[in-house]
Amino acid sequence: VDIDVTRAMVACQKYNFKAGVICLYDKAKLYQQILQYQMDNKDNDEILATCRKYGEDDPQLWIQALSYFSKLKSADGCRKEIQQILKYIDEKDLLSPLLIIQTLSNNESTSLDLLKDYLIRKLRCEQTQIEKDQTEIRRFRQESGDIVKKIKALETGPILCQDPKCSACKMDLDLPCIHFFCEHSFHEHCAYAIESPTSEIIYECPLCSGDNRKWLDLINNQRVGKDIHETFHRELDKQQDKFGVVAEFLGRRLFDKVIQKS
Repeated sequence: VDIDVTRAMVACQKYNFKAGVICLYDKAKLYQQILQYQMDNKDNDEILATCRKYGEDDPQLWIQALSYFSKLKSADGCRKEIQQILKYIDEKDLLSPLLIIQTLSNNESTSLDLLKDYLIRKLRCEQTQIEKDQTEIRRFRQESGDIVKKIKALETGPILCQDPKCSACKMDLDLPCIHFFCEHSFHEHCAYAIESPTSEIIYECPLCSGDNRKWLDLINNQRVGKDIHETFHRELDKQQDKFGVVAEFLGRRLFDKVIQKS
């Protein structure tokens, strides 16, 4: 049945027919207006239900709901609702931790205890990342030790190139040919030539160059992660405002650099 939405909306609002207003907004897919209408009428029980129903289509609803509950004088009394909203925002990464902290801190009556579970989850993720990094560091140290031993053996002992065929084209080797420390051998035209910063032509083993670059990238990433973690814990030990340190690091998204590089 075709209806005049504008006239129907006026009638529903005139007679305070809430279900009709929400139905009309739903029909027009005006989900934020549904939430705003419920906020204006202080239908707190319905706000979360609306977020769950339409939040996948419009994630902004969860942020709007967090802002609403954080501004209530009785924000601490809405602990359950705020924590559910924080959990969803955290899972979907809708807001940075700093913006969440700033949103909740707009209300002077809001206690830090409201953020406790959220911050614990964030710090546990950070601790998990640290443990993963430490495991990787131990593995790299072991592998680095093995590589150092291999390098010393290469420096002090002879290398026998016994394969008579090119490692790339599998044809018999003839001059000019190139032999690498990895014991692969190539015709000069089969080897991987690159130009150095000094315009000198140098060769890389085509079979090992990918792994070599991967290892170099991993080593550089570990250095970045190690520096950030050490700075974070040093600041925590030094500053009295521990909460401020956590907020600053999360707000500057310093930990994201480590996660993205990992």
